[in-house]
Amino acid sequence: MDELRLLEQQFGKISAAARLCTVSVRIGQSQGCGVIVDGGGRVLTAAHVVMRPNKPATVILENGRRLKATTLGSNKNVDAGMLQIDPGQNEGKDWPHATLGSSGKLSTGMWCVATGHPSGFDQERGVVTRVGRISRVNRSALRTDCALIGGDSGGPLFDLSGKLIAIHSRIGNDVEENLHIPIDNYSNSWERLVAGDFWGSLPGFRPVLGVQGNSQKDEAVIEIVRPNSAAMKAGIKEGDIIKKFGDRKITDFQSLKDAVGETMPGENVRVRGIRDGAIVFFSVVIGRGE
Repeated sequence: MDELRLLEQQFGKISAAARLCTVSVRIGQSQGCGVIVDGGGRVLTAAHVVMRPNKPATVILENGRRLKATTLGSNKNVDAGMLQIDPGQNEGKDWPHATLGSSGKLSTGMWCVATGHPSGFDQERGVVTRVGRISRVNRSALRTDCALIGGDSGGPLFDLSGKLIAIHSRIGNDVEENLHIPIDNYSNSWERLVAGDFWGSLPGFRPVLGVQGNSQKDEAVIEIVRPNSAAMKAGIKEGDIIKKFGDRKITDFQSLKDAVGETMPGENVRVRGIRDGAIVFFSVVIGRGE
């Protein structure tokens, strides 16, 4: 009983500190979580939350204060992402932040504490804390039995000393089977993330538009639109010529494929095209492939 009481006290201390640096992240219509990791306002989250670099974002603190932020780099191979709270919003003071730990010596059975905003930010409820144990460890992912649900993606996982050891990644069908990105994946590619590099592809999160065309042609002519695809739902039809995809100018079908590959599933992209000589616009929610 004494040991359990000590564990309860430590969980409480970790939870109290974590609430101050665990944030809700909103980018367009999408939302997830993150954790502030330095006084200057860098925030770690999941790559599928930030989607791609240089996007405007909103970071919401526990007290409901909304801050402007900008997405930085992403390593989609492991679902690691970063963003930066825009300068000048804290009157020269440091932001409350987590202390980075190491994931190199984690083992199964270790206690851990997960925080986040399940189902999105709720000021009346606040940050939610879940306690669990690590059930599997490898270099690219941890599995825990912390009870996470949608909206928790990108939130932090702490060890019993209160250090940050991982970031929530893929939420399982069972609320007690979830994957987390080990913190060493951020430490090992820190400079690239800060610089806004964007690389890799996460299994199960491949962006899909759902069209086919001929890369040998001088224009991005849509020859096939797959049934129930993101393109079909947006109203794109066979024969349409895509000229712009988000901020990218499209010159041929290969450039369209490249532009789609730089997005993330769930991202809403404005597309400009030509149909029968007239300009048309589409709002496409990018689909997901394996």
